Amino acid sequence: SLSPLTKYAAVHGIGNNSAVLETTRNGKSWFVLFNGSFASWAAAGKALKQLPPSMLSYKPWVRRLPASGRIAPLSTINKQL
Repeated sequence: SLSPLTKYAAVHGIGNNSAVLETTRNGKSWFVLFNGSFASWAAAGKALKQLPPSMLSYKPWVRRLPASGRIAPLSTINKQL
């Protein structure tokens, strides 16, 4: 369900700069929250280190947005809910 992701993004004030990827894990829908778009791995890594402890507790990591998959801005998804 997208509901926990949208709540998480709202609590942390990141909804306007986030995107969601829908994929499948163990035969079920799985949603991945991406936050930000960066010009380089170094810039993304720097931003990662500046996240508040409450967000770091989820062990986020830097990754490239996949070329395939259903990626949508979280702000457009929130309007659909």
